Amino acid sequence: MVFPHVNQDAAFKQWFVQLSFGAPQVLFAVITVAAADISVRRGLVGPQTSERSRQQALSPSMWELFLYKTKATRLLNQNMAVKSEATAVSIVYTVVCLLTVNLILGEQNEIAIHVKGLEKLIAIRGGLHGIPFAIAENILGVLYSSLAVAGSLPRVCSTPTLQTMPLSAQETIMSMVDPDLRETGSAILDDTFVSKLLSPRLQQNFSDRREALFIRECFHSIQRSRPALEPEPELEYYMLRRHQLRCEALSAPDDDMSSDIAVSPAEETCHLALLTFLLATYFPSPAILRRLSMALKTAVECSYVEHPSFWELYPKLLIWVLFLGAYISASPSSSSAVTVAGAGDEDGQGDKEGEVRSWFTFHLRRVAKDELCLSRWEEVREILKRHFYIDRVYRRRLMEIWEEVVSG
Repeated sequence: MVFPHVNQDAAFKQWFVQLSFGAPQVLFAVITVAAADISVRRGLVGPQTSERSRQQALSPSMWELFLYKTKATRLLNQNMAVKSEATAVSIVYTVVCLLTVNLILGEQNEIAIHVKGLEKLIAIRGGLHGIPFAIAENILGVLYSSLAVAGSLPRVCSTPTLQTMPLSAQETIMSMVDPDLRETGSAILDDTFVSKLLSPRLQQNFSDRREALFIRECFHSIQRSRPALEPEPELEYYMLRRHQLRCEALSAPDDDMSSDIAVSPAEETCHLALLTFLLATYFPSPAILRRLSMALKTAVECSYVEHPSFWELYPKLLIWVLFLGAYISASPSSSSAVTVAGAGDEDGQGDKEGEVRSWFTFHLRRVAKDELCLSRWEEVREILKRHFYIDRVYRRRLMEIWEEVVSG
């Protein structure tokens, strides 16, 4: 998990040490996350694992993974059976870690179980009180990602929390946000030609992600300019209010499916692109992103096949999607490194990942050069920053991808 600034990172480490000292299930759960991520990177588990590997005896690494996961789950169940412990912070964080493992391994059934459990825990607790802001953001981020990966976007408030706050709080937040970031999402949410492509729920989720970006980057700016300064009380109140509203929205019964109905071929592609941006920016697990790159490629391919001329009207939206896909896909050179380092199943995995990256760059070249006639990085950046893009996170890698595009 990635935190916006140094103070939050340090706060998390101190918080985690104190928490795990008295709750061993948290320590086992975090070790399970690390073991799962390493196993997927090595090709020992996941969609690229060959049938031969599945039939073979589990490797020592996989035995360790399932051992830690079983231990964490057993301790979690034992503690939840104790009434005084059932809604403790350690329980919430252990479930979050297990959800992260489910995301990494692609365990859809367990994702659904742990999402329901986490939603219920948050509802019973009455929110995320007693949990530092940075950790609360990550808990809600994992819950959001899990729901999105499982195929159901979370319900969010129709009125952004920021608009419900005093004008002074709004001004404080926006004054600390980089001017370039203030354009975030304008090409999607403020352009009716594009926004009409998305269902009401997806539009609301884009709006919520934009608001989340503003507040995270506000704290990042505060830390960068005044490291010793704590957030002002009104910002803390804003965060508490925002977390409460988002918890209520995430835990609300899903009785109105009309807002989920796809209104265009862009729905699934943009849904995955928004999820990609969130994960790549704040939860950059290579194992999860690898799985997501395949899903994003499949969604774009399906839209090409079923609606061949659709994207001709929306080339700028498509170029944002393709850049995100290329960003989270392993480059052919790094895939080759995997092949040299490993053997057998890892060879096929490395080749497949290189093919996915090449596919995205090929279509980027077609859209950027042939349809939009772009020749300079700054032209590309102007398009990206009006969608969802952060210079400090994406600039270096996307410039490298752009060099691949123009030199191909």
